[in-house]
Amino acid sequence: MRYKNGGMRNACLALLLMGLMLFHGCEFMQAKVSPITRNQAELRQIHTIAVLPFLDAPGLQAQGSGAVVVNAITTQLYTCRGIKVVERSRVSSLMQERDLQISQMQDTSVATEIGKLAEADAVLVGSLTQYQDQQDYSHGAVYVVSGGTTSHMHRVGISVRLVDVHTGQVLFAEDAGGKDKEGFAQAAKIAAGQALKPLRDFYEMERGPKK
Repeated sequence: MRYKNGGMRNACLALLLMGLMLFHGCEFMQAKVSPITRNQAELRQIHTIAVLPFLDAPGLQAQGSGAVVVNAITTQLYTCRGIKVVERSRVSSLMQERDLQISQMQDTSVATEIGKLAEADAVLVGSLTQYQDQQDYSHGAVYVVSGGTTSHMHRVGISVRLVDVHTGQVLFAEDAGGKDKEGFAQAAKIAAGQALKPLRDFYEMERGPKK
């Protein structure tokens, strides 16, 4: 009888643990809901996107980092089904005509106005959260500006937002990072690919794969 009671207690404990795992599993799945699920109707109306310039990350080695990231993001957007990307020269021309600085592109009202003038449905704005050349030494890892003969790991972090030019609503937002031993351009490509993957997947599902 003691054996049976012990077996029953063990079975009850196992069921309780399974229930807790299922409960927390559901919570985890809810926490991982893609940002795309919230604005699907609005995203379906987006056909033309203007990528606005990013500010360079701080530091001497980060000069030109904004352009590196924008190039990677633009390349990724070209793979989105049914999305036309405004030429960067057109965006630059509009900014020059109005004497606008890159730092002003973080202002939603300014960014959306440029998007309207470029005849875009949405603008993609963002910033760099990391742009570092990490050198690995035998005693550990340190961040340096340049030089050295040890192995390198280039790291790029970005934060992006897709904003409707007519409403100012943020339709999509994502943070991502990339790292690569070859250089910043490849690390930026990885970061951009990760950041825009939900958007690419959405348009592929809605409009079919890019031909």
